[in-house]
Amino acid sequence: MREGQLRNSVLAAAMLAATAALVLPSPAVAQKVELIPALGFYLPVGGWTEVEDGGTGLPLRRQLSALVFSARFSFPLAKKLDLQANLAVTPSQVAQSTNTGTTDLDGGVYLADVRAAYRLVTFKDGPTYDQAHWDLITSAGFGVVHRGGRAWENMSGVTRPVVLFASELGVGLFRLTAEDFISWGQYNAGRPNATRPRVHHDFIFSLGISLKVGGR
Repeated sequence: MREGQLRNSVLAAAMLAATAALVLPSPAVAQKVELIPALGFYLPVGGWTEVEDGGTGLPLRRQLSALVFSARFSFPLAKKLDLQANLAVTPSQVAQSTNTGTTDLDGGVYLADVRAAYRLVTFKDGPTYDQAHWDLITSAGFGVVHRGGRAWENMSGVTRPVVLFASELGVGLFRLTAEDFISWGQYNAGRPNATRPRVHHDFIFSLGISLKVGGR
């Protein structure tokens, strides 16, 4: 990833984190600030083809599945509502296919977002002195996706806004999460090798652990 692209990605993530900090609840409410690191599986859906055929059979670019690491801060706003700031990174390569074959190029995907998480229902199991809680949580928010690495060198439009929808099951300290980052993009717009504009889904399925980092 070029230095300028990395700088833009970091700045975008910092802006999102700053936005979250501005709307944090008062100390009386923020009693259980959590850090949720997670490891998971990144699953992109779809690909991009060029608008014009440059003699190579309309090259197809597809982001490839890979492991993903994420970290999420969760700030309580109300009894069932949290504000969360999230950052996810994956070394996903890009498969570039033409009529002469397919080449895997080094790449990476960086996702940052701010989301509202609402606890839909809580199931309790076991005696009161050793009770397990099963929380079903739904989330929605906004953020950015940045595609970097050699696969995206000298291409424009690699940083795009995203809309996020997520579902999460919390059992004790563990968090099992499914996320869908939805973006719309066209790369190299206005150039002969511009890709067709399209909606793209970046799915993440992860298992994390909740660590208390603030409050009582």
